[in-house]
Amino acid sequence: MSNPSAILAFQGPLPPGTRLNDNYEIDVFLKSGGMGDVYRGHEIQTGDSVAIKLIREQLAGDETMLAMFRNEALALRRIHHEAIVRYFGFTFEPQLRRHYLTMEFIEGTPLSEILQKRALTVAETLALRRRLALGLQAAHDQTVFHRDVSPDNVIVPDSGIERSRIIDFGIARSLRVGDVTVIGSGFAGKFKYVSPEQVGHYGGDVRAPSDIYSLGLVLAECLIGTPLPMDGSQAEIVEKRRQVPDLSAVDPVVRPLIESMLQPDPTARPKSMAEIATWKPGSAAPLDATIFAPRFSNATALPAIPVPHEVAPPRTPIKQERPSFAVKEMIAASAALLLLGAAIGGWLWFKGQPGSTTRTETTAVPPGKKAEPAGDGPRLDPVVRIRQYVRDFDGGDCFLAVAGTISADSVEIDGFGREREPFDALDRSFKDVIGAQATISLRKVVSAQCPVLAFAKRFLATVDPPRFDVERARLIYAGDRLEGTIDARADHVYFLIVDDSGQVSDFSDHLGGEPGRRDFAMELRSSRPGPVLLVAIETRQPITIGASAKAQDLFVSLTQELSTISPPPAVAVHYVSLVPGN
Repeated sequence: MSNPSAILAFQGPLPPGTRLNDNYEIDVFLKSGGMGDVYRGHEIQTGDSVAIKLIREQLAGDETMLAMFRNEALALRRIHHEAIVRYFGFTFEPQLRRHYLTMEFIEGTPLSEILQKRALTVAETLALRRRLALGLQAAHDQTVFHRDVSPDNVIVPDSGIERSRIIDFGIARSLRVGDVTVIGSGFAGKFKYVSPEQVGHYGGDVRAPSDIYSLGLVLAECLIGTPLPMDGSQAEIVEKRRQVPDLSAVDPVVRPLIESMLQPDPTARPKSMAEIATWKPGSAAPLDATIFAPRFSNATALPAIPVPHEVAPPRTPIKQERPSFAVKEMIAASAALLLLGAAIGGWLWFKGQPGSTTRTETTAVPPGKKAEPAGDGPRLDPVVRIRQYVRDFDGGDCFLAVAGTISADSVEIDGFGREREPFDALDRSFKDVIGAQATISLRKVVSAQCPVLAFAKRFLATVDPPRFDVERARLIYAGDRLEGTIDARADHVYFLIVDDSGQVSDFSDHLGGEPGRRDFAMELRSSRPGPVLLVAIETRQPITIGASAKAQDLFVSLTQELSTISPPPAVAVHYVSLVPGN
C-alpha cells in the first residue's frame, strides 16, 4: 500500500494509487454506498479492472456483519451466470484496518438512470425480465437471495438491455432509515422495492419469493417509467403490502405476470424465477411451460404453441388476469408444430431435409410482406424458419441481421448497419409476418465496414455461424485488452479485425487453444474512438488472407475464393466499440 501513514490520516475517499494488500490498486472513486465507498481499481499483476467496495469503519468490529459479508462473497463465487457480476473475494487490509470486497467491474448505465429519462418498451421489459430472472434463478439454486433487487442494482451495457447485469447481492447496509439500502434481521433492500416479508408480514422469511416480489416492482416501473407508490412512512410501507398495488398503468400484455409476482402472500407468487423467465404474454398457461405464442390483433382464443426444443412440464397455474386472446388449453407438441407452421404461413419453402444447408433461391422480402414459396418440399422446423426469415430480410446494401436466442416471448436479433430505418422495417415486418415479438440490438457501422456485412450475409445463407464470444464489447481506444473465444467446428480458423477506416488486419496467428475452441487475448489500440468489427471464418481447407488490406478489396476476393470451397465456410461477426477512457 502506498504511503500508509498518509492514508490512515486521510479523510474521505482514498486517493488514486492506493494499494490494497499489494494485490489491487485504486484508480478512481465512484460513489458512497450504504456499507462504504465504491472504487474502480485494477489487479496489479494482470491490469484487469475490478470494482472495490471498502467496508465502513463502523462495521469493522461487527463480527456478525463481517461473517455475513464473507459468507455472501464465498457463496457468490460459486455462481456462474452471465447476468450476475462475478465476485473475487472478501479481504482485510491490515494497514488500513478495513475489509473490502472485490468483484468484476461492469461497464454500463444503471437501469435507474435510464428510467429517469424514459420508460422501457414491452419488448425491452420482457427481454430484461428474462435476463434478470435467469440470473436470479442461478443465485437461488445456490440458496443465495439478493434481497435488494432494484433499478440501482441493474447495470445496462451499451450492447443492449438483454445483456444487463445484476450487482450488489444484499450485502449493503445503511445506518439510517429512508430510501437507502439496509440489511439486518429479516430486512434488506430499498423501501420502494421491499417485499411484504421484509417488513414483517408472513413471518418475515426472506427467501426467493421476496426477490420475485421486488423484481415485479422493478418491471412495473420499467413499463410505467416511474416507481409504483410503495414508499412512505413505515406504517404506510407495511400497509401498502397487504394487497396488490394498482397496476392499471401497466401494459395489459405484461400485467398478468406482474400481478402474480406482487401477490402479498409469498406462496401465491410464481414458484421460481425460472417460471418467470419462461412466461409468455397472452396466455393463462402455466408459467413454467415454455411456449412461443404469436400476438394476434383479433380476440380469438388460440392454442399455445410450444417451442419444439424447449418445452417444460406443466405445473398448476397461478391466479392471473386472463386476456381476451388467452390460451384455452395446452396441446400436444406434434399438433403445436403444425399450428406454428400455419401461424407463420407459407412464407418460406425449402428443398431438402430439415437442417440441410442446401436451399432454393428465395425472393428478397420487402418490409411488411411475406416471401412467396420458392418450390415444393417439406417445411423446416419453426425455429429454423424464423432464423432464415431474419437472415433473408432485405435491408439494403449495408445490412446484416442474425437471429439469436428464440425464447418463449421474443426473438433476439443482432443487427449491423449504417442506419436505423431498415431495422425499424424489419421490426414491423417480423411482427406482421411471424406474429411474434422481436428484440433488435443495432450495432452501427461506418461505410468502410459495409463489405464485411455483405460477405457475412453471403455465407450465413448456407451455413450457421460458429459460436463467437467477446469478453467486453467496450474498450478504451488508446489501449485495452481484447479477449474472447471461437467455438470452431472446422480445421482452419481465421480471425480478422476491421477498423473504422476499413483496414483489415489478420490476427489468425494470435489464436490459441485447441481444435474445437480457439481463444484470443491481445491489446487493441487505435488513434481514435469508433466501431471495430471482428470476423471469424472457419473452413475445411486453408485459405490465403494475405497482407493487411482494405475491406472493399479483401472481402470481394475472399468471397470469390470461398465460393469454390465445399463444404462452404462458416462466418461470424462481432462488434467492439472503442471509447474514450475515464
